[in-house]
Amino acid sequence: MTALDWGAATWSAVDGARRGAKEQAGRLAELDGAQWTALADQVQETTSGQREAFLTFVLLGKHLPAAGSYLRGFDRAAPDAGTGAKGYALGTEGLTELTARELPPAEEAWRNTVRAELAATALLVKGLRALSEQRNLAALKHFERLLAEHPHSLAVVALP
Repeated sequence: MTALDWGAATWSAVDGARRGAKEQAGRLAELDGAQWTALADQVQETTSGQREAFLTFVLLGKHLPAAGSYLRGFDRAAPDAGTGAKGYALGTEGLTELTARELPPAEEAWRNTVRAELAATALLVKGLRALSEQRNLAALKHFERLLAEHPHSLAVVALP
């Protein structure tokens, strides 16, 4: 990534490894979780846990509106509700990578909060993906665990 324009919410980059490479550009809102992770990993000077906290809340910002939209459009009477083209479109990209990272010891309280929000968002996404794939028992298991382990998380309280 060579340039970010936060005001315009755009990015642009040139692959320096390729000869004659053309500049590519896009909107920050179109980056998926894995791309955000790759972008954040380019930042060299951060204190322990800051990158993971940033990425957690970027991913929350992507998943919570998408989850709310998916659930508001869910028609319980339809046998194929929320599946196929109407399924939950986002995957666990970024969440999987962050969950697998060894986060630093939780000396400050905010780190525990970040870890809990990350875990809650991952459970929400797994449940929505399972529901989209008509794996209803698996979805129920993820949602029950989400409510039992993270009842006050943003992933729960921000949903419709």
